[in-house]
Amino acid sequence: GACLTAAFCGVRRGQHLVVTCRAREYRELLATEDQEPLERTPVVELAPVMLADIRAYLLSATMPPVSRWDRVLDYLESEPQGVLSEVLSTPLMIWLARMVYKRSRTDPSELIGLATHADRVRQHLLDGLIPAAYAEQSRISRYPKRTGQSLEQAQLALNGLASYLQARKKQNLAWWQLHEEVPGALIATFAALATGCVLGAAAGYAVSLK
Repeated sequence: GACLTAAFCGVRRGQHLVVTCRAREYRELLATEDQEPLERTPVVELAPVMLADIRAYLLSATMPPVSRWDRVLDYLESEPQGVLSEVLSTPLMIWLARMVYKRSRTDPSELIGLATHADRVRQHLLDGLIPAAYAEQSRISRYPKRTGQSLEQAQLALNGLASYLQARKKQNLAWWQLHEEVPGALIATFAALATGCVLGAAAGYAVSLK
């Protein structure tokens, strides 16, 4: 509470400041004895993503046939309070679903069979991120797609980086600081992998290790 108040006191008139916080922690903060709501501070709370938006987003970047998503979308409509609806109510999980199942040979309906527990669905999507991200040639570097042993090398390197961050209770790592913190062998491997894919995959893989 003191930190939040001090931050706003340090902002000059006319300046704007955006502070993000989990809803529960914010309510607990306001419930403390000495903390009052900050003046002139609108509070915006994210709501679950609506089914119409989920449908539009998933279909917008899906390789044909888009009918692959029909069973999942019908299931979400019939089970609005179900496990799968819960998981796909957040932007991160919807993005993961689109990444994992955007290619024609994938079958999104397998999510229905996993919808007995939310963690099963989340873990499945997180596990599928790395193979999906490396499944096609990079449009930027033209680095070839990775499958088989080369994919295992990518997963191993990203797994090592994620474990390194988790052990140090970190969620962010600037690439220009890699030489200061990460062992040289891991830097070389990770740099080669990053050339052909997305750095964001490491962050997603780190979440899967928690």
